[in-house]
This record gives sequence, structure tokens and C-alpha cells, in this order.
Amino acid sequence: MTQDVKILPTTEAHIEGFWYTLDVVAREEEHLGSSEAAPMPKIREFVLNGIAKNDPLFVAVVGDKVIGWIDITRRKDDLSQRHVGQLGMGILEEFRGQGIGSNLMQAAMDKARAIEMKRVELQVYTHNYPAIALYRKFKFIEEGQQRALAFLRGRYVDAVQMAWLDDSLL
Repeated sequence: MTQDVKILPTTEAHIEGFWYTLDVVAREEEHLGSSEAAPMPKIREFVLNGIAKNDPLFVAVVGDKVIGWIDITRRKDDLSQRHVGQLGMGILEEFRGQGIGSNLMQAAMDKARAIEMKRVELQVYTHNYPAIALYRKFKFIEEGQQRALAFLRGRYVDAVQMAWLDDSLL
């Protein structure tokens, strides 16, 4: 990993940088389920809600610039599924391939275990080989495929559903 990249818990001070980074990655129309970030008020609400719930939210920063993020948000507030988290992450293109994703994943998964999440789910496009490899490294398994889930850059793309289960469930 680049020496000057730090992985930090997301705070209110990171919201604007988080929004900007999310928007840049979304506009690539390659990795995320949207082609632009939600409006800033929705992002602010999302981050503040995650912080209030003690969900695993981390950013990768260089100086004070957010260059990546990861969030694992509780899928439902219902007690029957409080143990389930939904993972989202992204890194600015110029910082990919440097181990930052692994460090973000480690921080988020450590916290997920600490707060007793037992299942973490995600969806990844089948052409995103580096992300799939990263998730497999952290013991995510493929649970299914969604055909033609998105229309990106003039083509339909499939996605893979993946999940990590705590060892106590295996």
C-alpha cells in the first residue's frame, strides 16, 4: 500500500469527500449500481445513520482527500436480520491495485465481527475480476448470479451475489 494512505473510521468531516469519490467511481459506469452519487443530503443521511448505528464505515485518505471507502450497513433494522450487513466499496482509479482495497476490507470485516455481524452480502459485476478476487481472499463465496442486471456502456452485464458467513454459522 502507498505509504501516505491511511484507513480511518468515517466521520462527519469525510462526508463531502466520500460523496465526491462515490460520484467519480459511479460515473465510470463500470463498478457500481448507479451512474452518479445520490444527492449530498441523502449521502449525509446515509453516513450519519451508519455512524449512529456503529456500522463499519471506513475511508482511505491521502492527506485530507478521500480516495476510497467501504461501508457495511445493516440490511434491516428488524431483529431477525440484524446480523446481516450489505457491503459497498470503491476506490479512485489511480489508487487501485495498491492494496488499499485489502486494507479497507480488513478494517471493515474486523469491525463487522466485533459488532457481531454474522453475514455480509455484496453484489459485484462479473467483469470486475479484481474485486471478485479481493472478496474471495476475505472468504466471500458466490451464492448466485443475476443475468443482465445492468446496462453499462452499451452492454448488459451480469452480477454475482456473494456472501461471507461467520465461522460460527458454518
